[in-house]
Amino acid sequence: MIENLTPFDLANDIRMLRNHDNIPIVVFEGGSDNKVYSNFFNKGRFHAVISHGKTNGIGAISILNRENFEGLLAIIDTDFDKLDNRECTSMNILSTDFHDLETMIINSSAFEHNILELADSNKMHLLNPSPLDHIIKNCRIIGAFKWLSSVRQQNLRLTFKEIDFTNFVDINTLEINCEDLIKVVKQNSVNYKSFDEKLLETEILQIVNNSQIDSWQLCSGHDLVYLFLLSIKHIIGNSIITSLTYELFDSIIRLSYSFLYFNKTKLYSDIVEWEKTNSSYKVLAIDT
Repeated sequence: MIENLTPFDLANDIRMLRNHDNIPIVVFEGGSDNKVYSNFFNKGRFHAVISHGKTNGIGAISILNRENFEGLLAIIDTDFDKLDNRECTSMNILSTDFHDLETMIINSSAFEHNILELADSNKMHLLNPSPLDHIIKNCRIIGAFKWLSSVRQQNLRLTFKEIDFTNFVDINTLEINCEDLIKVVKQNSVNYKSFDEKLLETEILQIVNNSQIDSWQLCSGHDLVYLFLLSIKHIIGNSIITSLTYELFDSIIRLSYSFLYFNKTKLYSDIVEWEKTNSSYKVLAIDT
């Protein structure tokens, strides 16, 4: 079962693929990432492997690196690594420019075009100075909370999955109530580490107000997309798309990301460098 998958299992799967042929093997954290990145890769000329999590991917690459396994590449989300001053030293593990793939897409012009398509131009002024800036400013609260809660910070063992944003977000302004956010996440969690809610709120706001902390590293794509969805449905959207779901909106965003935007990223440049080092293995589509 997927939840029982280990780096050793993944490494074995990769070894078995290499027994079939000698084409590149690219490890992705999840299937949705694979769908986006594969648009830029040599279709039919590489094997895609889903690691079902960052830890499995890094672990499998580390195991196979010790065997001098060739033609193997993993693409992972940066998450909070840059904020934690952590860098991967393996040339076979490349990470996103920002927090994750979705933040890379939102940072590109592709996302702006999507917002213009879905928004009512007469309502755009309701989110100042722009919808993107307004949403990123508010999303920093969620990002700061997640960062402080993470393993390399306070390791609070909190569960953020499937929380209802409308329990702490004002859908008319997108303002986030930090106190409510903490309570919602706490109620959503089991076996969390005890903490002082007031002190944590103070620490969250200190991070939010620290201009030296990059929003694109702090905010996750999931949270940004959800806040944008709320803005489209309740504030700036056309009346015809009020029934838009998160899954559909996220899919629209991912489908909008073309090679035109991808080839401007550091990740793309890193893949080019990987191909130079691994000259027998090409993953990027020449005619993309």
